[in-house]
Parts: sequence; C-alpha cells; structure tokens
Amino acid sequence: MVKVSNLTIKNFKFYINESIDINSQNFLIYGENGVGKSSLFQSLYYLFYGYFDNSLINHIEQFKNRDSSEDIELEVEFSNNENIKIDKDSISSNVSILEKQNIYLLDYKFLDNFTDKNDFFITLENIQNRFIIFDNIFNDINNINQTLEVASSESLNPRRVELNTKLNQLISNIEDKANQIIIKLKESFTIKINLEEAELEEGALRTKLHKPKIYIDIDGIRDFKSHFNESKIKILSLAIVFALIKINQEHSPLTDKDNIKLLVLDDFLSSLDMGNRLYIMEYIFNNFEEYQKIILTHNSLFFNIIKRLIHVHGKFDKWEYKNIYQSLKNDGLYEPKILEDKDYLSDAKTAFDNLDYEQCGNLLRKEIERIIAQSTFLFRTGKKEILEDAITHIRQRNKYYVNSNFILEDMNIYYEKFKTKQFINESITVDRKLEILMKKLDKCFEDININSDKLNQILENINFYQTILNQASHYESEAECYRVEYNEALEDVKKLKEVFNNFNKSQ
Repeated sequence: MVKVSNLTIKNFKFYINESIDINSQNFLIYGENGVGKSSLFQSLYYLFYGYFDNSLINHIEQFKNRDSSEDIELEVEFSNNENIKIDKDSISSNVSILEKQNIYLLDYKFLDNFTDKNDFFITLENIQNRFIIFDNIFNDINNINQTLEVASSESLNPRRVELNTKLNQLISNIEDKANQIIIKLKESFTIKINLEEAELEEGALRTKLHKPKIYIDIDGIRDFKSHFNESKIKILSLAIVFALIKINQEHSPLTDKDNIKLLVLDDFLSSLDMGNRLYIMEYIFNNFEEYQKIILTHNSLFFNIIKRLIHVHGKFDKWEYKNIYQSLKNDGLYEPKILEDKDYLSDAKTAFDNLDYEQCGNLLRKEIERIIAQSTFLFRTGKKEILEDAITHIRQRNKYYVNSNFILEDMNIYYEKFKTKQFINESITVDRKLEILMKKLDKCFEDININSDKLNQILENINFYQTILNQASHYESEAECYRVEYNEALEDVKKLKEVFNNFNKSQ
C-alpha cells in the first residue's frame, strides 16, 4: 500500500524546520498541550485539502512563524516517491494516487461542527467539500439558484422535488448507519433526522428558493444539548461522521490498492472517558484496517491504551510510536521536535544519577501512569483517569482478570456448546454433565490472573502520595531523605513494570 513516508514543516506556526519520517503503516504521537501537535495536524490539512481545493492556501501566510524571516514550506512525501508541496502560498504536486473519498482528517473542531448549529443542513454546507456524496445535492441547489431569474416556479418544481428526494434518501441512510454505529460504540440512545424540504416561493420580481432544513433528535428530543451530557453529544458527532464515511466509501468503493487511504486524528476524543475511547478505537481498528492512521494525543493514558490495543490486535509491527516536545534552541526560543517513544523509567534513573530528584519524580509518575493505563485496559478497572483512584481500585481487588469481557464471551461460547451437545444427551448422567460444565468454566479462568500478592506488596512499598504524586510539596527535594525515597521508588517502579511486562508477554 502507498503511504505517507515523510512530512516536512518549515516556518509554519511553532515549527522552524522539522522533517518527520514515518517508517510504518501507522503513526501514534504523544505530546502535551501546546507543543505543536495541532500545528502538525494543520500542516497535513493544508497539504491534502489544499490539493483538492487550491483556494484553501490563499491565506496560509497568516500562520507563518513570527520568529523566522523565511517563507512557509510544507511537503508530504509518499512511499511511491510522489509528493505535494506548499511553498509560501502556492501548491504543487506530482500525485496520481489521491482520491477525496479516501482522505479523512478529524479533530475536535470538526466534530463540534455537527452539533454547533441547530440546523444540520448548515453543517452539511460547511463540510460539503470533505465528502463527494454531497456533490449532487449542492450542484442541484446551485443550478436551481442560477436559473431562478429566468425560470418559473412551475418549471423549477420538478428539480426541487428531485432535490428533496435525494436529501430524504441521504438523511435516511445517515440515520440508519449512525444508529448502527451508536450501538457498536456501546451507547443506548437513538437518533432521528428530520427534513424540512426545500420550497419555492414565487415573488413579484423573481422566484426564491428556500433552502431545506434538517433537525436531529436524540430519543425524541430536539433540544438535546439541554438534556444530554457532553459525552453523549460527542458520541452522536462521531457516529454521524463514521456514517458519512461509510456512505462515502459505498458511493466510491476502495478498489484501487495503490491509492492513498488516510485517517488523521488530532485529540478528537476530548471530553470522553477512557471506556468510551476504548470502544471508539476498537471501531476504528475494525473499520479502517486498510487505512494509514496517524493519531495525535496529549493524553498519556490514552496513548498507552492505544498501544495496548495495538498489542491485543497483534498489529504492533504496523505501528510506530513517537513523542513531540518543545526543544530549547540556542537563541532561547522553543520549537517542536519529534522523538521516539520515551522510556520514562530509564530517563528517571538518569535524572536521579544527575541529582535532579524533582525531574526523577516527574518521570516516575509518567511511568506509573503508563502502567496504570495498562491495568485500566487489562482489568477493566473503570473509566476514571485519576491515578489515585486507579491505584485504590487495584488495591481493593483480590484477583485481577485480563479482559474480563473476553472471559464472559468464552463462558457464553462454552455454555452454548454445552446446551446443544452434552446437556441434551440422555446417555450422560447428571453428575457427569456437571463435571463437564465445571471443567469448561475452569478453562475460562486458566492463566488469566496476575499475582495479586506480589502486585499489592509493590503498591504498598511505593510512597505514591509523598514521593511521586505530590512532589510539589517538596521544598527541599535535594535533601538526603528524599534522595533515599526516590532511590527506593525507582526500584519499586522497576518491579511494577516487570510484573506488567511479564503479564503482557503471557497474553
């Protein structure tokens, strides 16, 4: 498959000169807020959508880096040696492998469009250039508007009826697919999309076309923003976007394996808890396998959950992980830099050896958060991201099971087989039937729990609240007692990491 292989960003927003190699099919980037992730996303936005609509880059100069005297230069290179390049405010390319229906760049701003307006038709107008399925509808509207002065409402009416028919078919398709996706995302609400059809009004001077209006109801409630929380509304937006992508794909199936198929996501799941994010990522893994995926996030827990999900799906050889951070230049200014995924524990040991105990504590916290993120995924400890809550939850458990939902699925499979075979077999005694069932259930729980005594011993040893979680309270972090504390914490976090690494290897 052809993929994005390199992105060059020069003098654009935070960036001075950065070249990012992408050596795998998929790319996962972690970076804190304000370090340049959204600027990276926007560079891809202008390169790809500017390719389809050159007018987008007419005002790109407003994003020129203020600390540089050079012009903006953006370039995306593909694995087949083709490229798209923006130089100042002009775009050039030698690309033959791009189709609009294969390229999707999503961020939280784009998703907010879907619930920002009461009239969903306004949203469709705003995003019409992203999806080829809207071309016929908006072409019809433009054609009708262009002939209003010379045509009567009687002659235009058949075209109005045809427009409304297309709209009805489209919103019915969107509604059907979005409701199916909502179920897959483990939500229970239902949406209804209602159309107020386009009408013609014949005035004294000219005929006027009243645009259609589209309204979305959730569980029969139109004013859903006042009745549903932000999480549900975000799920609604995602379900509609995924529905539009499905329809787009059906309209023009992905038959050419040489075409670029790209999905870029920039912190698009803000305001959702980890449970929701996990279901959404499962959906993406299952429905966008043939796409190159570039995911950017500022949330370290989410970053590590995606990595764990990649491992569970057996796709670790198709993903590359990197970090983005602000690098201090010689002139005292900062610029974004991309590095390989960090080993926080190793860096914490280096900081300790350099007597930088405060940084050592920072890095130990990040390593523990990474491990807790894994436990949240493995043991389904809950949806909260707060580290203390996750630790408390783990401590209170007597036994820990990997992917408890998978255990239930296995139990259900065994039970169904038992019902259809052994249970109805009259030649097997009741005692023997019970023995068979017990053995099958025991098999479901083999090799799926972790050594809870060892884990709890480590958790008890680590001075979370003083040394790591609340290091800001250290007025004298260089004191001897803190040096001993950090040294002990390094050893305990190392043991904690070993427990989880061994556990992961067994999966």
